[in-house]
Amino acid sequence: MPYLLLLALAALLFLLLLQALGKVESKFLSLVVRWTAFMIFVIGIGVLFFTGRIAFAAGGLVLFALFFGPQIFKAFKKVLRIREALPPKMDDKEAREVLGLDEKATEQDVQEAFRRLIAKNHPDHGGSTYMASKLNEARDVLLKKGGEKSS
Repeated sequence: MPYLLLLALAALLFLLLLQALGKVESKFLSLVVRWTAFMIFVIGIGVLFFTGRIAFAAGGLVLFALFFGPQIFKAFKKVLRIREALPPKMDDKEAREVLGLDEKATEQDVQEAFRRLIAKNHPDHGGSTYMASKLNEARDVLLKKGGEKSS
């Protein structure tokens, strides 16, 4: 562990020297410093945990959460924003439109319409992958809702 810390320190000093000479941008140096600190934290906590120093490892986890928590939180917010940007799931009305059914259609009507349309639109028979996925989604939506009503 001490050698790892010395190696990381030597690499950071080398990068600081290169920055002073104008060979490295400060944005790159900041990124390297953050990743180096992250790796030292992770390896250090792992070493403490596996050598039986669980109390120190727990303290390290608390420091890790305090130090890297905001960046981890930002990353999760980005993932959630991406999920929110995805189109909403198909509703009952759209599913009936895709299958060409009215509101009075039974589960058997849904199955028959699905079989008829998927035979024409299946990708293995020259159809569209997008249309086949929409047909599958429409069938699933309508059969699930039909199952909920009857239960």
